[in-house]
This record gives sequence, C-alpha cells and structure tokens, in this order.
Amino acid sequence: MDQLSTLQLDEIKKRQRAQWDASAPGWKKWERKFIHNLQPLTDMLVRSAGIKPGYSVLDLACGTGEPALTIAKVVGPSGKVVGVDIAPGMIAVAKERMAAQGLKNVTFQRNEHDDLPAL
Repeated sequence: MDQLSTLQLDEIKKRQRAQWDASAPGWKKWERKFIHNLQPLTDMLVRSAGIKPGYSVLDLACGTGEPALTIAKVVGPSGKVVGVDIAPGMIAVAKERMAAQGLKNVTFQRNEHDDLPAL
C-alpha cells in the first residue's frame, strides 16, 4: 500500500471512530429497545453459526456488545468471547452491559481491525 492510500485509510478510520463514538450515548440510552428489537435476529445468527458451549468466538465490530453478550451465554463458562470495535465509546457501553449481566467469559477491546487478538 502506498503512503497516500495509508493516509486515506487512517483518515477513514479516524472518521468512523469519531462517528461511532458520537453515537455511543444514543445506543446506551435506547439499549433496551435496540436489544429487544434485534434479539430475534441475534438468536437466529447464533443458531445459524452453530455456536455451542465451549466455543471461542471473535465478534468483529461488536459495538455495544451484541451479539457477543448473547454468545457468551451460549458458550458458557468453558467458552470465551472477544469483542473488538474501533470506537472506545461503544466498547465502554459493551463493558457496562457485560458487568451488569455478570458475564466473566467475554472481553471487549478497542481494535482497528488490522491486527486481530488471539482467542
């Protein structure tokens, strides 16, 4: 990748991070409605993926924690879920939701999606 395209990619990431960070408070405020309305889709996604107890799962662009939190319940204590997102504000909301649900088998971290964490 030449220098110009690297600079363009960095600018795109910067804008995306800012946009998602700015939207994090709204996602937190309306969380119950969002989750309630999207839960059937999340459940279908998890079933279709064949996720089972003991699995290790990576949730890319996890936002405020779905489907990572639902998946953490499915994989159970013998499984592990890592959620990554570009926006620190979204990750903060995901961590709050994780703590409120008492889940110990899921972690959330900021990641630019260039270097993925090991599971």
